[in-house]
Amino acid sequence: MDDRGGLENRCGPCDHRGFESHPLRQQHCRVAKAARLCFYMTCRGAKKMKLATLCYLRRNGQTLMLHRNKKENDMHVGKWNGLGGKLENGESPEECAIREIREESGYIAKNPIFRGMITFPKFSDDEDWYVFLFVVTEFDGQWIDSAEGHLQWIPDDEILDLPLWEGDRIFIPWLDRPEIFSGKFVYQDGQLKHHEVVFYPSC
Repeated sequence: MDDRGGLENRCGPCDHRGFESHPLRQQHCRVAKAARLCFYMTCRGAKKMKLATLCYLRRNGQTLMLHRNKKENDMHVGKWNGLGGKLENGESPEECAIREIREESGYIAKNPIFRGMITFPKFSDDEDWYVFLFVVTEFDGQWIDSAEGHLQWIPDDEILDLPLWEGDRIFIPWLDRPEIFSGKFVYQDGQLKHHEVVFYPSC
C-alpha cells in the first residue's frame, strides 16, 4: 500500500462556489480536497463517472449485510455487500446513505458516520466510481424484504469469511480505524489488481 497517494494530507480553502456549505466539507475537512475534486467534476458534468455510497449498519457485534442474489444482470451477483447506491441529483452523500438504507432495508438511519472514500477506476462499463463509506449505529424502523437480495445480520468476526469482493476484505477493517481514509482499488475483469490508501488524521 502507498501511504502517500496523489492527494495532499492537509485541508485547504475551497475554490468552487457552493462547496463550503456542503455537509461533507463541514463534517470532515480531512478529506475535503478529495471530496472537492468529486464535487467539482460532477458539477462540470464529467462523463464516465458515478458517485455512490456504501453503508454498514451495526448493532450488538453484528453488521447488516446484503447477499446480492435477486436482480438479473447484477454485477455483484453472489457477493455480500453493505447497503448503498448512486447519488441522485442534488443529494449529499449523507442524504443518499439515508435514502438507500431505507429503500434497501426499511431502516431509518440517523447520523451516518463518514469513514472514508474509495475510487474504483473503470469499475463498470468503463466508468470510474467514487464511493463514500459510512458506518451507522443509530437507526429504527421496520425490516423489509429487500428487492436487492437477502438481508442478514452477520457477526462482525465472520464478515471477512463471506463471498466478498476481494477489496472489501481489505477496506472493511479500515472502518474501525480512528483515521478517515481515501483509497483506490483497481479491478480488471473482476479481479483486484492494485490498491493504495491515504489515512488522514484529525484536523
